[in-house]
Amino acid sequence: TFTTSESTVLLSGASDPEFKLTLNGEVLKRTVLGYFSTDLELKDGLNTFVIEHKGVSETYKITYKRTIITEISPTKKQTLPSQSILLVSCVAISGGTVTAKLGNTTVTLSEEPIIDESGNKKGDYSNYTGRISLPLVYDEDLSLGKVTFTAKSKYGNATKTGGNIVVIKEERPLPPSSSETSSSGTASNAPTGGEAWKMPSGGMYVNVGNKYIAEVVNWQAE
Repeated sequence: TFTTSESTVLLSGASDPEFKLTLNGEVLKRTVLGYFSTDLELKDGLNTFVIEHKGVSETYKITYKRTIITEISPTKKQTLPSQSILLVSCVAISGGTVTAKLGNTTVTLSEEPIIDESGNKKGDYSNYTGRISLPLVYDEDLSLGKVTFTAKSKYGNATKTGGNIVVIKEERPLPPSSSETSSSGTASNAPTGGEAWKMPSGGMYVNVGNKYIAEVVNWQAE
């Protein structure tokens, strides 16, 4: 009696060729010397196989328990810049729902089938991928803890924990110095009064004189 996460089991052995050998009542094919070897396909849950030979029987009770999550990424510690994107992925049972949680952020991963060389879906597993936006951090590096993957499927639920994620601190932006502003409080080189030092939400102060400045806000841009 045992439990396995493999979908097949190899049964092999030797017997007296002068007497028949049956597996669950069916005669099993052997060599002329009585040797046998056969792959047994397992269904989910308990599988019972009874071998009978010369009045003696052996019973195997094999429980097949599918592995819900087989691979995850990242598995090791990663140190990334503030406001960068963490790519997360795992291989799990097809047709389920997979989430990745980091700190207070939880994202649902997108399922993509695993394709073989012929362009056909391969096996009972799929790739699940997603992205987690990391926060802006000042003063000191921030450890967000480990990425936790959770998969829910018709075969059951499973959780796996990946690597620890550390966000590198940014230099805190400085206000403009008194030499860069006029007595009225506006920038001496600003094209319009009062607007030169106004920062957009999430932006940082940069002295660009009277030039234009733009911020890329998409995760990917040309």
